Amino acid sequence: MRSEIITDAKYCLASHIRYREVAGEGIVLDQRKAELIVVNPLGEQILKLLKNKPTFSIIIDLVLEEYDVDGDVLVADVKEYLSQLETAGIIEQRHD
Repeated sequence: MRSEIITDAKYCLASHIRYREVAGEGIVLDQRKAELIVVNPLGEQILKLLKNKPTFSIIIDLVLEEYDVDGDVLVADVKEYLSQLETAGIIEQRHD
């Protein structure tokens, strides 16, 4: 089931997830499943941002500062990525 991305919610890593950079690559460790996931550079940047519990809009603004991409394309791609991460239990929405 696909998660709905709420643009004013704050996003953070789930409590059982650890994120690290190892040898220049972003690595996600799911401690419950004992799984490692390697992420691409955009995924790495988004996961780094999550330590500050940003809203969707803040994520978009910060990524647009780094990448020369169409804003509408980025919004769609980041919504899809966050939805996949949330469905996989890697991130959570906060409403505080």
